[in-house]
Amino acid sequence: MIEWPQGEVRADGATLRYFRSGGQLPPLVLVHGLTDHALYFTRVAEWLAEQWDVVAYDARGHGASSRITDRFDEATRVADLVSVIDTLALDRPALIGHSMGGGTITLALATHPDLGRGAVLEDPNWWEPPPEQLELWLKLRGEHFAGWKEWLAALQRSTRPDALAQRRTEEPTWSPVDLETSLDGRFAVQLDALDHFCAEHTPWEPLLPRITCPTLVLIGADDRSGTVVSRADAETAARLNPLVEWVQIAGAGHHVKYDRFEQYLDAALPFLATLS
Repeated sequence: MIEWPQGEVRADGATLRYFRSGGQLPPLVLVHGLTDHALYFTRVAEWLAEQWDVVAYDARGHGASSRITDRFDEATRVADLVSVIDTLALDRPALIGHSMGGGTITLALATHPDLGRGAVLEDPNWWEPPPEQLELWLKLRGEHFAGWKEWLAALQRSTRPDALAQRRTEEPTWSPVDLETSLDGRFAVQLDALDHFCAEHTPWEPLLPRITCPTLVLIGADDRSGTVVSRADAETAARLNPLVEWVQIAGAGHHVKYDRFEQYLDAALPFLATLS
């Protein structure tokens, strides 16, 4: 597990816990997804720390950061990311985000064009249903999140050994470290975070042309349950912005790095090397 120095950043009334590898190296910030936490990136972060000053922080309502009291919308998450970068005086860091974190980075780069030097987005939460399907989509999304919250609440009531055994059954191909860090995040997340997240919908296609730095999108297989960004979506993103490239990793689902760790590194590390 990561044993880097920890600290706190104040961000609009909240306290965000972060880990930092340090060193005289170019900065890189890791932004996790919903129900995860900073240590979600443990195995990848250990590789990255050889070439980067890596910062990983817990979002509001996650890990050891402040609980959500009022807002947890995308704009708030972007403001929190900017606060981390500004408070730690990170000079145009590289950015890596998964799912919710990938969506946060997408909006942050579109609205703060000088924020980062480049980004890796792992199956970001790019949802954009056709307008005529939005009502049905929101209804199905609400049902999905209600079921997810019920599952998560039951997991939190379990003992750690029982919960770990359950997760091994659900994700038999994940490494022991990934199972442990994933479970840590789910034990520490505020359940209300799902209610806040479920209610929002930020179209992503208008944001892509506004991104001014190289961006790599890593996606799982179209036939894997839980994958958000399809091959067609990735092709659209690259068409909207020539700075966007993408890699689809066969056999991976929403958690690309957990499902196909070596292939994730094979795609991400050469891209990041061009940014350092």
